Amino acid sequence: MRRCRSLIVLGLALLSGCALHTKATRWHGHVGPDGKPVFALTSTYVGLNLGVLLPFVGNTAIDGMVDESTEWIRKHEGSHLRLVETESNNYWWAIPPVSWVVSPVLSSITFEYRPSPLALKLERERNGEVVPEE
Repeated sequence: MRRCRSLIVLGLALLSGCALHTKATRWHGHVGPDGKPVFALTSTYVGLNLGVLLPFVGNTAIDGMVDESTEWIRKHEGSHLRLVETESNNYWWAIPPVSWVVSPVLSSITFEYRPSPLALKLERERNGEVVPEE
């Protein structure tokens, strides 16, 4: 049992501090409120807290999530952002008493944004859509 707990804590430590970005681009011709195409980005962050409350590894605070996600959107030529949702879960109860000392935290943030014309064209080509020449 002790070895199993150690492996779980080690696995969480190796996975912590990372961000996973998922982009939704298929809207079946629907557009955003301004009549322009939109993409959605959900970023999930994994971290560890010490003593349940003290952030230790990973950037799971909302300021850090907004900073990293908006930087990702900028690199992918997006603009006109709208924050849709944030969520944070602290799993202090997962593996007591180990998780009372080092608890895993999963946080996510979702943005809706307008892709650049080039990003929209590339995504449509990737999805097999016919893109008219301009």
